[in-house]
Amino acid sequence: MIRSDADAGARRGALYALGCCGSTASRATGDIATQLRHEKPVVRQNAAWALGKIGQASNSVLNSLIEQVKKPGEDSTVKRDIAVALLNLKKNLSDEQAVAAAMALGEACNDRDPASYRACLTALWNIVNPRFAQGENDLKPVVTAFRGALKNGDPLVKELVAGATAHLGQHAAPALPELLALAGDARATAAARRNAAVAVASIARQNPDALAQAEIMKAMAKLLKPGQPSQVREFIAESAVRVLQNGDDDLVQAVVDLCKEKPFLEIHGQELRTNYGARRSAVLGLIKLSPDRWTACKAPEVLTNILSEPASAGPTAAQRQKVLRYHAAQVLSMRLRAEVPPRTLNVLYEFLLDENIFEYRGTGTNVQGGSESQGGTSGASAQLGIDARFMAAQCLTRIGREGFKKVDAQLQRQILEQLRKLQNSKHKEVRDAVKEALEAIQ
Repeated sequence: MIRSDADAGARRGALYALGCCGSTASRATGDIATQLRHEKPVVRQNAAWALGKIGQASNSVLNSLIEQVKKPGEDSTVKRDIAVALLNLKKNLSDEQAVAAAMALGEACNDRDPASYRACLTALWNIVNPRFAQGENDLKPVVTAFRGALKNGDPLVKELVAGATAHLGQHAAPALPELLALAGDARATAAARRNAAVAVASIARQNPDALAQAEIMKAMAKLLKPGQPSQVREFIAESAVRVLQNGDDDLVQAVVDLCKEKPFLEIHGQELRTNYGARRSAVLGLIKLSPDRWTACKAPEVLTNILSEPASAGPTAAQRQKVLRYHAAQVLSMRLRAEVPPRTLNVLYEFLLDENIFEYRGTGTNVQGGSESQGGTSGASAQLGIDARFMAAQCLTRIGREGFKKVDAQLQRQILEQLRKLQNSKHKEVRDAVKEALEAIQ
């Protein structure tokens, strides 16, 4: 009937019937897609609805949906159902089509109809994925739509949009003011604030220069203060240290103060409160200080104190504290070379023995759902790399023979023995670093 000259009402009914058939009507999707160009909005709407219900589509059908949703003046109900269809068909989208769909949906978010706007925004935050950060496309329509939602959305929308914004990497730099405002908003949900901070970190990893603005640095310095949520402090610290070399005085002082804090780890209900993650980034960040600031902030003293922090109770706290010692030893080795405090070598030996430490490559978010029929969820997870002990070997190379010979003979033998064991590591990076270390210190 949709191929015939039937009137709009009949076509609409036929399209509804095909949609109700679900995937069994998949062979009809090509014919259904032709109705996206029908002169009557009610027909175009039901064509989009049917394609979403069928849940399968060819590239040409997907392209037709994308082209139609961005047409100027398209009816709000049509855009709403196209957005729902694209959401249901997102697994069929190629990377190129996903970007095209996101751009079109971003533009469609200008619709003032609440139902159309929410459908387009929901489809948008579900379609955006981590591969967007690696592309060279201009994602301005997507970023513009997200900025508006970060500022004016309800609590759940802010949470999910912030999580999706983290997938945009450096493309999301224009949204830094909104992200930092959300990260510091005590009225927002904990997940929304965390996601906003993760998004800031994702921008910083790709384009740290975007954070080198006075207002941005002042906002980050405030978010590093005690009393802010643990995860907000953690990811803002990860971002802040990337601009520390040229950071303003407030930001530098906030990072140094963070390094000086006493370690804590507490559980309140289901919430874990700790300054471990924030201190980890802050400690590593001290390596970026200029020579003048390195001296003025007494960085060697701060880091040396961390090498000897008393052990915390409980296996989780103890392991995290060990990692902080490792990082303090790393920074001291890289900056002081042969002049490192002797305790540094003890910590590096401990590092070489630790089989449970892996390279940290940042944190990503995942966002699911958020349609009218489901609430939506978001989460964050660390991305880990290989055995991190190659870093300890690199530190020994930096310290060199002169610094190595300053410690007692027994510790020298223990370090050499462990390095030789690591020559059989399955990771090339570890084997190469160990080879260089042995050549440098013997």
